[in-house]
Order: sequence, then structure tokens, then C-alpha cells
Amino acid sequence: MTDREKIVKGLECCNGEALCSGEKCHYFDDKMCVETLHSEAIALLKAQSEEIEELKQEIEGHKDNLRETLDEMMRYADELKAQEPRVMSLEEVRSLQDNTVVWLEDNDKADVIPAIVNHIWNSLPNVASFTVACLREVKADMLWYGVKWRCWTGKPSDEQRRAETWK
Repeated sequence: MTDREKIVKGLECCNGEALCSGEKCHYFDDKMCVETLHSEAIALLKAQSEEIEELKQEIEGHKDNLRETLDEMMRYADELKAQEPRVMSLEEVRSLQDNTVVWLEDNDKADVIPAIVNHIWNSLPNVASFTVACLREVKADMLWYGVKWRCWTGKPSDEQRRAETWK
């Protein structure tokens, strides 16, 4: 039995008078007077109340962190909504930086694949260069942008792809 349980049981069987009943307490090895039992109970309650206060403060800290995390997630969700996949303009494609991820759509194959912009291997001014799956390099002539190929800001659904007409 823990100290807390002993104190609680001792208080329960205590007759509540200023003096002990003279009988040996069943929960302690020695006869305990009401004063000793009460002082131990008070000390235990104080210790537990300090622990409770510490836990409250810890919980408050977690609530603040949770609130901040939820706020951040909501901002991110709003950003994602604002970044609904859309076809990029030719100007946007021309100004893409190396290592930018786009979704490359080929009109002939009717598919969309993730691609990484790669200007390093491109010395031609009117050609876009991308690295796609299996580290394959794809070069696309800017003159055919919107006719044979196009870039999306995110992965489009089939419905979105059908809704966007080709030139």
C-alpha cells in the first residue's frame, strides 16, 4: 500500500477526536494520533497540489503549442487552396529557377509527370530543360509551349486537364 493510501485509510478509520482511540491503527505499524495523521495528510496534499500546478502549467504550454501548430496548419491549408493547380504562362515557365518542381504535360501522350527545372544542361535560349523520372532529361521547345507541352503549378486532376484547352 502506498503512503497516500495509508494516510487516506488511516484518516477514514480515525475517530476524529483530538486523541487517539488507543487502538492500534490497521494501516500503520505504530499507534498514530490524530495530529500526526493529519499533518502527514496535509503534507501529502501540499505535495500533490504542487504536482497538479506543475502539470497544469505543462498542459497550458502544450495547449499553446497545439494552438500555434493548428494556426500554422490552417495557414498552410489556405496556401494550398490558393495554389490550386493551374497551367503556367509562357513567361512563368521562362522565369523558372533551377530545381523548381512543376508538372509537365505532354499533349501527345496525354499524361502529366513531375519534373524538375534544369537549366544547367541547357545552352539553347528557346528550350526548356527538365529532369524527370529515372533522371531522364527532357528538352522542350518554347515555340511549342501550350501546343505540344505545358507546365502546371501542381498535379492537376483529369477534370482540370480536360477543362484547360490547348492552343
